[in-house]
Amino acid sequence: SAWHSSSISPVRYVRSVRKMGDGDAKWIFYGVMTVYVVWSVIALYLAPSLTIILVSATIAGYILVITPLHTLYINSRFLPKEIQPSLWRQIGLVLCSVFYGWFGTMTMIHSVIPRSWAADRRPSVTEKTYAHHDRPGSPRRADLR
Repeated sequence: SAWHSSSISPVRYVRSVRKMGDGDAKWIFYGVMTVYVVWSVIALYLAPSLTIILVSATIAGYILVITPLHTLYINSRFLPKEIQPSLWRQIGLVLCSVFYGWFGTMTMIHSVIPRSWAADRRPSVTEKTYAHHDRPGSPRRADLR
């Protein structure tokens, strides 16, 4: 296929990484970190801080969905039957994954998506607190000072 005939194929990349010297692997780390930092700086200008925190926390929660399932797979695939965890521990791993999946999904539905897809600006806490003072017959905000 065209992918394997290109000059940067996965096989060539892995071979080039294996040929690196002891100190050369740091450049992979620096490259990944540079991309991460640049994207973080761009994201700070694209979204409000609270939205970035919510998205980051939700992604971290989904990591806790994947990790127990991965642990279960590794334990059942590579450990001998004699030392594999008992059935109740395996069920516990699945329940852990379901638990974090549920709360991650609820956070996405109720906090992250409405915050990032809102067409209009949400009122601040101060605006919500004094919203009833804007009705006819109520004192104006200037009178409350």
